[in-house]
Amino acid sequence: MTAKQTPPASNVRKEHADLPVAHGRPTPRPSLLPKSKQSQRILLERAALLAKKRDDEQSRGGHDSYLLFRLGPSELYGIQWHYLVEVMPGRPLNAVPGAPACIIGLFNRRGKILSALNIAELIDLPDRGDEERGEMIVVQAAGIMVGIVVNQLMGSQSYDPAHLEPPLAGFKKRAHGSYVHGIDQGKVTLLNLEKLLQHLQFRMNDTAL
Repeated sequence: MTAKQTPPASNVRKEHADLPVAHGRPTPRPSLLPKSKQSQRILLERAALLAKKRDDEQSRGGHDSYLLFRLGPSELYGIQWHYLVEVMPGRPLNAVPGAPACIIGLFNRRGKILSALNIAELIDLPDRGDEERGEMIVVQAAGIMVGIVVNQLMGSQSYDPAHLEPPLAGFKKRAHGSYVHGIDQGKVTLLNLEKLLQHLQFRMNDTAL
């Protein structure tokens, strides 16, 4: 009788063999940014410099670089890198009596007083005041410099405008379509910051920020 042969040992390492196999659509990837807030700021500032150097090349190739962030539990948004001035940790804000609801306070940036914006309110998203606001993105567009309060920074990505989807019908009802450059795969809304801040100035009725 022929002895039963033992199948050859697999060359696949156990830790690799135990990895789950993805089926269907891939699960969303977590943020690739480091956990440390200071390391995040350093990384993003370096990325901003590299993005600015690549602006001309990307423009020729038809791609734009965006800084991505989260508002609320799952809403993902992006603004073009060339508007970014600085990324700062969340900080206490001084309330502004009589200001529009989208202006949630004032803060001091190196001796200059700037307004902090809740753009979720500016584009008529549900306000989640109980959600932790972890970061401040200082931007400059439409002739003004302001801070945008976000829940979490999500890294950066380049997009080809020709491959973006138009704003969703629901978004068009809440805010003017010109506020959006486009939607990436129905997940990331790429904002037109210039138009948003122009709208803010209109709402402020020429009140200085």
